[in-house]
Amino acid sequence: MYKLKHLNHTTIDNLKDHLLNFSRITEHDIRNIWKKPDEEYLDDFSKLVYSFYIPLYQKMIFRYRNGGNSAPMLYKGCDPCNQYLLGKYFGLCTSNSGQQNASDIIEFMAWLKSSAMICKDYVGINKWKVVNEIELYFMLTGEQQNNVIDMYNKKVIDGYNEMTNTK
Repeated sequence: MYKLKHLNHTTIDNLKDHLLNFSRITEHDIRNIWKKPDEEYLDDFSKLVYSFYIPLYQKMIFRYRNGGNSAPMLYKGCDPCNQYLLGKYFGLCTSNSGQQNASDIIEFMAWLKSSAMICKDYVGINKWKVVNEIELYFMLTGEQQNNVIDMYNKKVIDGYNEMTNTK
C-alpha cells in the first residue's frame, strides 16, 4: 500500500506563484485547456446548457461551477490525465516528481476548502468569503500555515497511513 508523505511549508511555498495563478482559474482557461480545434468556440459562457453531447471543455466548466468555482475541487474531479493537463497549464506539473508534489499540495488545498472552519481562529470569516482557499492559505502567517499543515498531516496523512498500516 502507498504511504502518504507529510507536507511542509517549503514544498508549498516553492509553488506559491503557480498555485496562486491556478487558484484564479477562469472558465476561459478551462476552454483553453480542453477545447479541441474542431469544437465550437465559446467566449460567453452565460447561456451554456448542459447536455451529454457538449464538448469536454464545456463539461469541465460545469464541473468547475459545481465545485464552487474552486480550482482544487476541479482538479480532484478529474482523472489523472486531465489533472496533468490542468496542472501543466499552470506550471504545476513539470516532471513526474513535480506532478506528485503538485497533486499532494492540491489535495491539501481541497481539504482546506472542505475544512474551512478550521481557519476561523486564524483569519476573519469575512476574508474567507472574498478569497479562495489557496489565497487564504498564503494570507496566513508562517506560523499559522505551519499549524494548518500540521493539522492536515496529523488528521489526514497520519490517519490514512494508520488506517492502511503503512506507517
